Amino acid sequence: MRIETFEEKATFLAGAVAAWTVFFLFVNYNLELPSKLGKRKIDDLKNRVVSIVHGLFALVVSGYHIYRDNPQYEESATKIQHIILLTSSAYFIYDFVACAIYGLADMGLVLHHTLCLLGIGACELSNNATTALLGLFLAEVSNFPMHFRVVLRTLKMRYTKLYELAECAYIVLYIIARGIFITLLVLTATPVSSTPILIRFTCVGLWVQSLYFIYEMSGILKRKIKHYKERSQKGISLNWFDDNAKLVELSYYKTEGKDKIF
Repeated sequence: MRIETFEEKATFLAGAVAAWTVFFLFVNYNLELPSKLGKRKIDDLKNRVVSIVHGLFALVVSGYHIYRDNPQYEESATKIQHIILLTSSAYFIYDFVACAIYGLADMGLVLHHTLCLLGIGACELSNNATTALLGLFLAEVSNFPMHFRVVLRTLKMRYTKLYELAECAYIVLYIIARGIFITLLVLTATPVSSTPILIRFTCVGLWVQSLYFIYEMSGILKRKIKHYKERSQKGISLNWFDDNAKLVELSYYKTEGKDKIF
């Protein structure tokens, strides 16, 4: 299978969009969830299954490629890089459409997916894929705990140790991967003369969005410390899988809204 010309890339992309769509339809018709959750939450959970699969695919395959081949910014894109980036582009197209249809899209998602598609598109048109590949790998490091914590929250497990572990893992991995390593990526990739202007723009744009989310996360961490102190003072601990009956004594129990960090 050749993936070199524009026509070949467009054909692969269309096929990958169809594959993600078929996979979602399979999940949609075979994954049974309690109807009491409501249609919106059920649609969201089913779509997140697809997102988790994409995240694991991108993390494992790009990570293995980076470890094995050590790609450099100036190198031309290889076949495996085309496969990874076009498959991820197809996922972003699928997810954008699915979220729009099911009313799950917000401005953060629209901005994120648009920048991702612009960046990957620029990489494919310029045949320079390393920057996007490294960015994709680092972005997906925190993907699984991000979605897993939402799944737990939807299943009424927000006030459990498992949820706390998932959210803390998400925040810590996000800050390390995007706050530190993607900052280094931006500082090293954008000055390279062979890096196309559009790739530099989207790289900086996604980095700025990540910094905004890290700022939001700092507030969440402060709130978690405050909650931990309150639980300690009242001698109340969290259970792993269900709510401790004593949680009703806490001032924040079932009063928290949705955090805007995906």
